[in-house]
Amino acid sequence: MNVFDEEPSTITLSTPKASTIGTTIAIILEELRLPYTLHLLPHNHHHHASPTTTTTTTTLTDIHRTGHGTTLHSLPSITTYLLTRYDSDNHHLSYPPRSPEHAAVEESLSKLADRMGIAHDHGHEHEDKHHPYSHKQQQQLPIIKETEVEDTTGSSSSASATAKETIPFARRLLSLYLHLEEYLSRQRRGGSERWLVGEKCAVADIAHFPYVAAAGQYGFDLEKFPEVTGWYDRLMRRRGVRRGWERVVEGE
Repeated sequence: MNVFDEEPSTITLSTPKASTIGTTIAIILEELRLPYTLHLLPHNHHHHASPTTTTTTTTLTDIHRTGHGTTLHSLPSITTYLLTRYDSDNHHLSYPPRSPEHAAVEESLSKLADRMGIAHDHGHEHEDKHHPYSHKQQQQLPIIKETEVEDTTGSSSSASATAKETIPFARRLLSLYLHLEEYLSRQRRGGSERWLVGEKCAVADIAHFPYVAAAGQYGFDLEKFPEVTGWYDRLMRRRGVRRGWERVVEGE
């Protein structure tokens, strides 16, 4: 489907500057070559929250020709909508439903959410409430160093869950980089193209990208992770990735 021939640009992305979710969505839009309007929102941190969380929500709105609109607020709902509506034929960033690669992407996103301590949000009735990436508090990168990620949802949690939520954010990043280095090394030894899932850049790669791109802001030297560095360089050579990152993080 050639979306440009059939329907006008009606997509608006509103997101806090440097939001990981906003960056991911902007990259998806750029990679799919979908025209969109970007509104960068001011940060609205909770009074007792860590600087890595905010109550300002990323929102994507798509007004259809008929005048009816779709408004979505979380990474799973937005990515599902964009890939289903605009990538279901070509599968530029996605894989066919029920394929092994599609399941692997879902697993990759789930592990990323768990590793980075992303809160689950069950408050949006139109969002996929069971997807690991649904949440209100959205992490901002790059802003801080060695600051704890706190639970600001107000919900009760076990002692172990609380302990996990207060792991310094830089330590979470290091854990992510070590995991990616080992995983990508296995991929290379297996003869793959060293993407996270399958033989192409997909949503799993894009969702991980903002965390890796912010390494220098947290005092990490990516050169110490050669596999991650090679993966990062391959992504940065893609115009859509570079442009999406620049627009949300650097405000260009």
